[in-house]
Amino acid sequence: MKFISTTLITAILPLAHAVGNAIVLNNCTETVYVWSVSSSIDNSQTLENGESYTEQFRHDDKTGGITLKVTTAADGIYNNAPETDYAYTLDSETVWYDISDVNGDAFANYSVALVPANSACESFIWAGGIPPSGIHTASCNADGDIRLTLCE
Repeated sequence: MKFISTTLITAILPLAHAVGNAIVLNNCTETVYVWSVSSSIDNSQTLENGESYTEQFRHDDKTGGITLKVTTAADGIYNNAPETDYAYTLDSETVWYDISDVNGDAFANYSVALVPANSACESFIWAGGIPPSGIHTASCNADGDIRLTLCE
């Protein structure tokens, strides 16, 4: 029996791996609103100055990915307000992540930074809150956090 237990544990351990978090930190003086959107839309989270929203990286079976939609309007995603989207897709031990703006630039004139805890992974920093041209997608090990900081 002891042999079976040890064998089972040895077989399962490589399948278990730590998963990091998607974080949104509001350093802006105004309130921001965050929705976690996959095949469904979660209720908005209200973030005052200095507050953050955290969710563990997860996979959506229908869409594959998750988007954290951030606006400065309480019903922003329902009334086409400018939004900053932090999207990620968890793929086994890798997380693919990107940042984009929709319907305008919600944080124009303020800095926006999407930064992984693992410094070897690519960061995206918009000093003026407006995305530069090009692709803003990268991948990193899924065991570390990736934080979107607003008004850094």
